[in-house]
Amino acid sequence: MVAHSVPSTVAGVGPSPVRVVIGRGVLVVAVLLAGCSSETRTPTASTTTTQPPGASTTASTVAGPPTTSSPSAAEAAVLAAYRAYWADVIAVGKTSNWQSPRLADHATGEALAQARATFHTLKARGLVALGTVDLRAKVLSVKATAATLYDCNSTSSFLAYDAKTGALRDKSSGRRNGKTVTLRLQDGAWKVANVVTEVGRCAR
Repeated sequence: MVAHSVPSTVAGVGPSPVRVVIGRGVLVVAVLLAGCSSETRTPTASTTTTQPPGASTTASTVAGPPTTSSPSAAEAAVLAAYRAYWADVIAVGKTSNWQSPRLADHATGEALAQARATFHTLKARGLVALGTVDLRAKVLSVKATAATLYDCNSTSSFLAYDAKTGALRDKSSGRRNGKTVTLRLQDGAWKVANVVTEVGRCAR
């Protein structure tokens, strides 16, 4: 933070960078990111459609269902940090600036390294990542300095575009991926440290 892109791929050869990192747990990132993760693979990947450079307002939103019960203060802080992590990935995706300090605001360790690697690849190929990510995250545990959550998310509206022409260079499967996410408490702030992705399915 996986599926293949166009002509035949976002990058021109091989799997789409956005899907490889963000869809798989770029991503990340997400991204990159998601992206940003280790993976447990099951058939097919997920990533998706969006808008070309300069396209409108939804290009930097992170969607999620309304909560039906009040989480504890600790759980709320973990969820907020995770959502902020994806907001960072989406924001950086508009330029694919892999050196952006924003990536370190809510990511650390392997997750941060993977996010940077993803955007470095996109930048080198003249691509940007635009769109939205739909999150369905729930906290599994919160300890003193570590937390775990599970997210059945969709990057189906977060795709790679040609940075110069705005042409779509990606293709979406429209599926959701399950992600087991580890966060670490660093200097009083929760940061995404690792993501293990179940491509194309959600176990929880």
